[in-house]
Amino acid sequence: MKEITTENLRLHTWNSKLLQQAIHDPQQLSIDLGLYIGEGFPNEDERKDLFPFLLESLQKGNDAHWYGGLVIHQEDAAIIGCAGFLSPPDVNGSIEIGYGIVPAYQRRGFATEIARALIKWSFEFSDVKSVTAAPSSSNAPSIRVMEKLGMQKTGFCQGLVNWVLKKE
Repeated sequence: MKEITTENLRLHTWNSKLLQQAIHDPQQLSIDLGLYIGEGFPNEDERKDLFPFLLESLQKGNDAHWYGGLVIHQEDAAIIGCAGFLSPPDVNGSIEIGYGIVPAYQRRGFATEIARALIKWSFEFSDVKSVTAAPSSSNAPSIRVMEKLGMQKTGFCQGLVNWVLKKE
């Protein structure tokens, strides 16, 4: 993945070492990258579910650039979350985006900012036809991000709201 940079943020691409540190030793991750870690990173779901899944995907030889990385607030030199896609595009050209921002940096537009940049980047690839997301129906801030991105609600399934943005 080329480095994705926005007005306030930078996405530092995952590799196996970073994921292992995020799971087992976030303080060493902070030291190695020379960055402050926002309180709440990583959260329990990221450490127990997401990061092991991403690590396994990379170890199987899947292309790392689809899995995103650490969201870094440039001015504060702080890791404030993570963002990326849950897999490469499927046979229909669909790809699911995911992101998480630590509480101290929420409600400041950073989730929208990094998601918008990831979507723009993904649409540069001819095999990507649409970006989807499936936040919990109780996650009003994430639903608001989907709306700001211009995504269209496509339905509900098992407590999740399904959204899609098609490439123009």
